[in-house]
Amino acid sequence: MIFRSKKKYHEVPQKYTWPLLLGAIAAFLLLISQYLSNVNKYDLYVHSSGMFSLEVPSNWSKRDLNGGRFKGRTDVYFMSGNRLFFPSNKSVFVYLKSAEDPKSEDAKLWGEKLINDIDGQMVSKFTEIESFIDQHAVTEIYSRSYVSKSGKRMHFYFLSRNNIAVVDMVPYDPESESTELFDHMISTFVLTPTRP
Repeated sequence: MIFRSKKKYHEVPQKYTWPLLLGAIAAFLLLISQYLSNVNKYDLYVHSSGMFSLEVPSNWSKRDLNGGRFKGRTDVYFMSGNRLFFPSNKSVFVYLKSAEDPKSEDAKLWGEKLINDIDGQMVSKFTEIESFIDQHAVTEIYSRSYVSKSGKRMHFYFLSRNNIAVVDMVPYDPESESTELFDHMISTFVLTPTRP
């Protein structure tokens, strides 16, 4: 026995079904093409405090995590994709805190705390990559790789006169195609001291 509802529903006339379906498909394809057209383009992101900037892929989204569970630092999260249609598979976290005349040991200890906070395990030594002087101050850059539940990760540490920034990249695999993208972001990262 088949049960039928006695309620009458307004049915879309069949002559409108195909145009509506084709319109929905066209809108979806337009959304995908807009996403894909921004794949290799970058936008300059400057933090509202002016303390750091970097180039981020145009099709990535950004979220400020200030006021979260970690007081006394600034956190910004960048992720690839669009949460609705293109789930994130690459992420970059930027952690920033003030530190008077920071030393490499300060950055190393803070990085170890960040890694321990997510139950990560260090894989490589804390290594200096570069040290240079620009118009702002001496900037030192270090790195360390580690593993967490989300896979291989890489920390890049930037030290300036009164700030430490940790840029955390997930997943970071030197043999992956995303390495070029992450390298571009790191090469454009600028940490600016907050005072002369």
